[in-house]
Amino acid sequence: MAERLAGLGVELDEGPVTRAWNTREIVVVDPDGYRLVFFEAVDVERSFEEVIGDVRT
Repeated sequence: MAERLAGLGVELDEGPVTRAWNTREIVVVDPDGYRLVFFEAVDVERSFEEVIGDVRT
C-alpha cells in the first residue's frame, strides 16, 4: 500500500514500520496537513495478552 500511495504522489510521513504492539503502520499526510495512520495486525493468531507482554515501556 505504501508503494502505491507514494506512486500516486501521496506524502508518506513514516513507514511501513512494524510496531512492538503487533501492528504494521504507515503514516501519510493529507493535503491539509493532517497525519493519518493506517495499520494492520501483523500476527492475528497472537492474543492481546501475548502481545502486551512483549511491549516494553
